[in-house]
Amino acid sequence: MGLLSLALLHRRGNRNREGNELHGLVHFRRSEGNEAFHEGGYAGVTAKNKGGDVSPQDCWTKFRLLPQFPGRTFIQGEIMTDKVIRLFKLSFKGDSFRVGGEREGSTVYQLKYTVKGREIPVIPSSSWKGVFKRISEGIAKGKGIGTASSHNNDDHPKEKRNNEEANKRVQSILEHVKSEVGKGTKVKGTQLKGIDIDDEVWTIVRSNVSADDVTWEDLEEITTRAVYYYMCPVDRLYGSKLFASSISFSDSLVEGNTSIQPHVVLDRNFGAQKEKRLFEEEVVEPSNITLKVVLRPEGDVQLWRYTLRYVEKMGIAVGGSKSRGLGHLTLDVEESKVGEVDGVNVKWDGLKGFLRGK
Repeated sequence: MGLLSLALLHRRGNRNREGNELHGLVHFRRSEGNEAFHEGGYAGVTAKNKGGDVSPQDCWTKFRLLPQFPGRTFIQGEIMTDKVIRLFKLSFKGDSFRVGGEREGSTVYQLKYTVKGREIPVIPSSSWKGVFKRISEGIAKGKGIGTASSHNNDDHPKEKRNNEEANKRVQSILEHVKSEVGKGTKVKGTQLKGIDIDDEVWTIVRSNVSADDVTWEDLEEITTRAVYYYMCPVDRLYGSKLFASSISFSDSLVEGNTSIQPHVVLDRNFGAQKEKRLFEEEVVEPSNITLKVVLRPEGDVQLWRYTLRYVEKMGIAVGGSKSRGLGHLTLDVEESKVGEVDGVNVKWDGLKGFLRGK
């Protein structure tokens, strides 16, 4: 059995089977390998009675887990949440790269920001997010996590929506709505705003419907998209068309030498160079590259851990001209750090512990 320390919020007066008031969650017990935390199990709580606190092991309380959503899981209508904000300082090393930039004639330049009168090469946050997202998507699909298998071009096409758990969740929400408003051909958006359902997906659905009349067909489509997005670890981490991302990447200003390298244009059909087709590109030879990342509680921490493990072993490629060997970076785990935010303070630790699941 695995143990995971989390926080539990109770409604006033909630009591366990011994009649003691539930005061706070100490341990969360689940079956081995059941990362989805679907249903059943026991929560160790600190219970308060007239005689004082009862030890956690004396009051393992039966709970029922309702559909999971990132960072929060309903337990008998209550909310359990790990509200840890994590900061990452990732250190990379590499030989040379070129990202973005303008073209003048036959020369392609490295993207630069002007800082205090100096032009400094930069890897923008959008480039970082793009390469990390591709890695995460490949991992999530390979492991079959949530609804990741149907993730395609930032959507979940109708023909790929065959996840049984997700479809049951959609029907459960819609049946709840029908029980509240009846089974007419349409429902007013204002009616939906007043319906409470113990499922975070419903919050997303309500925020994406207008106050006008909504057909059941449209409501079903919005609900289905919301469920598939929310049960997809890639969407939860990097954002979707219905909600924002839970991870943010910084721009990386890079100190290093720049040089102009000449190249020839190859004819892809014949594998030979095209006559009179030369171009040049400006490349950066970095000393080191620092990337700062913020991971909020709603994100899929495990997928992010898998992603960093992949980068640790395989490296990461950024920018253009990758086929010519540019842009391959390696993660320096020893120089990288992870911090947990506690109020206004940050407790920093080495990245190695996070990668190993500590």
